[in-house]
Amino acid sequence: PSGTGLAYSLCSGAIAVAGQALLTVGYRYIEAARGSIVSGSRILFAGIMGVSIFSDPLTLQIVLGGALILVSLVGVSGIARKFFPPNGM
Repeated sequence: PSGTGLAYSLCSGAIAVAGQALLTVGYRYIEAARGSIVSGSRILFAGIMGVSIFSDPLTLQIVLGGALILVSLVGVSGIARKFFPPNGM
């Protein structure tokens, strides 16, 4: 890449490494179960930001994928048990 492209690539890489390092440090202060929910929700938030900030097209695949992620996060978090308790099984 050219000088400008190389500078952008290096800055982007440095920011990505710093973000991952801060996320890893943050996991010290949260339970593993909650950390996995936070990790899974990042994908959902990235999709929302892509559509709302960067004007990415909102397709049926994005909506269905987001819904599947949301349902999965609710399932693993145990929130659903508060509203739909198991029937003794």
